[in-house]
Amino acid sequence: MADDDVAVTIEEETKAPPNGAGAGETGQSAADDLQAQFADLKASRARAEDERAAALRRAQAAEAEVARAQREVATVRTEAVERQGESIDSGITAATEAITAAKKEIKSAGEAGNYEALADAQDRLARASARLERLTERKAEVDIRKAEAARPVRDEPRPAPTADPVETALADMAQSAPRSADWLRTHREFMTDAKKNAKVRAAHFDAVADGIAPESDEYFEFIETRVGLRKAPEPAADPEKPVAVKPHARRAPVAPVAAGGGVNGHGGTTVRLSKAQALAATDGTHVWNYDDPTGKGRWKKGEPIGIQEMARRVKAQTEQGLYDPNNIAV
Repeated sequence: MADDDVAVTIEEETKAPPNGAGAGETGQSAADDLQAQFADLKASRARAEDERAAALRRAQAAEAEVARAQREVATVRTEAVERQGESIDSGITAATEAITAAKKEIKSAGEAGNYEALADAQDRLARASARLERLTERKAEVDIRKAEAARPVRDEPRPAPTADPVETALADMAQSAPRSADWLRTHREFMTDAKKNAKVRAAHFDAVADGIAPESDEYFEFIETRVGLRKAPEPAADPEKPVAVKPHARRAPVAPVAAGGGVNGHGGTTVRLSKAQALAATDGTHVWNYDDPTGKGRWKKGEPIGIQEMARRVKAQTEQGLYDPNNIAV
């Protein structure tokens, strides 16, 4: 691109557009809107934390109630088992005494030669021995149940209820900006990482300042390019090729850009830049995305585009109807 292709004049101050608020007010409005959104997100996170704490308290209270009920059940079970054990112990004592008495009678009947009494005593001894065996088995079972009833109840650890503050914030955002919420849900790092969050916020401001409507395909393409998720497209026009400015009898109105500026709208090759545009062309706000394709080293990727290139771009965008002096502060 030759430096003498375009004559450039830089405005000293920015005038308000005749039909309403200026670009600065629009940019401020967008900034206020985004600040309000983030304030809402912060409030949503605070509400989520409060709800999580309340849920945790309710869960702890419920667990305490369950533990109390379990202790009561354990007490009832222990008492029941103890009563059953006492009954079995009494039966074992009685069976043991019956066996002892039957043995004495067997001895006496044998010495006396009373075979009828001997047979009767032997029968009682057999029944008492069988009863004692059954009661001994039951006592072993009751002892096991008594040990289980006395053992403290141990529940499996229950995870504390949690609430994802990011998901809560995205759910609130989805009511007004569903596509943005889905995009952030897919790229959660731009919500959880402070640096990436700052980068995507700056990209949003730039998109709004350039008149790009949020939630549009162009908006997400711009955001992804600016944060590095998408490769910037190669420029369609040759920067060395002179661009003629055509008279514009009528242009489609566009949203005012944040920096202001435009062309005179009467043909010719003079392009008027606002002081903000001139500053943006030299302070690194707008930089080259590629090296000089001619190999002459006139610029390198990452260097400011300069006043001349800014004027060339303004002319090119004017031809496309992106700048309208009736809607853009100059």
